[in-house]
Amino acid sequence: MYLDTGISPARSGGIAVSRDGRQIAFVGVHSSGRRQIYVRSLDTQTVRAVSGTERGSYPVWSPDGTQLGFRQGPGFKRMAIDGGEPPVLSNHASILAAGGRRR
Repeated sequence: MYLDTGISPARSGGIAVSRDGRQIAFVGVHSSGRRQIYVRSLDTQTVRAVSGTERGSYPVWSPDGTQLGFRQGPGFKRMAIDGGEPPVLSNHASILAAGGRRR
Protein backbone atom coordinates (compact mmCIF):
# COMPACT_ATOMS: atom_id res chain seq x y z
CA MET A 1 0.00 0.00 0.00
CA TYR A 2 1.25 3.49 -0.83
CA LEU A 3 0.14 6.54 1.16
CA ASP A 4 1.28 9.92 -0.09
CA THR A 5 2.07 11.76 3.12
CA GLY A 6 4.43 14.45 1.87
CA ILE A 7 6.89 13.35 4.57
CA SER A 8 9.78 11.02 3.82
CA PRO A 9 9.48 7.81 5.82
CA ALA A 10 12.38 7.05 8.14
CA ARG A 11 14.41 3.97 7.25
CA SER A 12 13.56 2.54 10.65
CA GLY A 13 11.41 3.47 13.58
CA GLY A 14 8.15 1.74 12.90
CA ILE A 15 4.57 2.29 11.89
CA ALA A 16 1.44 1.56 13.92
CA VAL A 17 -2.20 1.28 12.90
CA SER A 18 -4.77 2.35 15.49
CA ARG A 19 -7.00 -0.39 16.88
CA ASP A 20 -10.04 0.95 14.99
CA GLY A 21 -8.01 0.99 11.75
CA ARG A 22 -8.72 4.66 11.07
CA GLN A 23 -5.30 6.21 11.79
CA ILE A 24 -1.64 5.42 11.36
CA ALA A 25 1.32 6.70 13.34
CA PHE A 26 4.71 6.56 11.70
CA VAL A 27 8.22 7.94 11.99
CA GLY A 28 9.01 10.41 9.25
CA VAL A 29 11.85 12.69 8.31
CA HIS A 30 10.99 16.34 7.66
CA SER A 31 12.81 18.17 4.86
CA SER A 32 14.99 19.73 7.58
CA GLY A 33 16.26 16.24 8.45
CA ARG A 34 14.33 16.10 11.74
CA ARG A 35 12.85 12.71 12.72
CA GLN A 36 9.43 12.89 14.32
CA ILE A 37 6.27 10.84 14.78
CA TYR A 38 3.43 11.77 12.46
CA VAL A 39 -0.25 10.78 12.47
CA ARG A 40 -2.52 10.44 9.48
CA SER A 41 -6.20 9.61 9.37
CA LEU A 42 -6.76 7.13 6.56
CA ASP A 43 -9.85 8.96 5.34
CA THR A 44 -7.98 12.24 4.66
CA GLN A 45 -4.75 13.38 3.00
CA THR A 46 -3.73 15.41 6.07
CA VAL A 47 -0.56 14.42 7.91
CA ARG A 48 0.39 16.13 11.13
CA ALA A 49 3.45 16.02 13.31
CA VAL A 50 2.77 15.04 16.91
CA SER A 51 4.31 17.74 19.08
CA GLY A 52 6.77 16.39 21.65
CA THR A 53 7.79 13.33 19.60
CA GLU A 54 10.95 14.72 18.03
CA ARG A 55 13.55 11.93 17.71
CA GLY A 56 10.82 9.44 18.69
CA SER A 57 10.54 5.94 17.27
CA TYR A 58 8.48 2.74 17.46
CA PRO A 59 5.03 4.26 18.06
CA VAL A 60 2.27 2.14 19.62
CA TRP A 61 -1.38 3.16 20.07
CA SER A 62 -3.33 3.03 23.30
CA PRO A 63 -6.40 0.74 23.09
CA ASP A 64 -8.75 3.75 22.90
CA GLY A 65 -6.68 5.49 20.19
CA THR A 66 -6.17 8.71 22.14
CA GLN A 67 -2.53 8.23 23.13
CA LEU A 68 0.74 7.07 21.66
CA GLY A 69 3.56 5.30 23.41
CA PHE A 70 6.98 5.66 21.82
CA ARG A 71 10.68 5.32 22.38
CA GLN A 72 12.63 8.56 22.71
CA GLY A 73 16.32 8.37 23.59
CA PRO A 74 16.86 5.81 26.34
CA GLY A 75 13.27 6.08 27.61
CA PHE A 76 9.74 5.07 26.69
CA LYS A 77 7.12 7.83 26.79
CA ARG A 78 3.34 8.16 26.49
CA MET A 79 1.33 11.16 25.41
CA ALA A 80 -2.00 12.30 24.00
CA ILE A 81 -1.98 12.48 20.20
CA ASP A 82 -3.02 16.12 20.40
CA GLY A 83 0.43 16.90 21.86
CA GLY A 84 1.79 18.04 25.18
CA GLU A 85 4.83 17.14 27.23
CA PRO A 86 5.31 13.36 27.23
CA PRO A 87 5.89 11.83 30.67
CA VAL A 88 8.73 9.31 30.86
CA LEU A 89 7.34 5.86 31.61
CA SER A 90 10.68 4.09 31.72
CA ASN A 91 14.31 5.04 31.36
CA HIS A 92 15.05 1.52 30.15
CA ALA A 93 13.42 1.27 26.73
CA SER A 94 15.76 -1.56 25.77
CA ILE A 95 13.62 -3.97 27.83
CA LEU A 96 10.68 -3.36 25.50
CA ALA A 97 10.53 -4.08 21.81
CA ALA A 98 7.77 -2.86 19.50
CA GLY A 99 4.51 -4.42 20.59
CA GLY A 100 5.57 -4.68 24.23
CA ARG A 101 7.54 -7.93 23.92
CA ARG A 102 10.62 -8.48 26.03
CA ARG A 103 13.94 -8.76 24.20
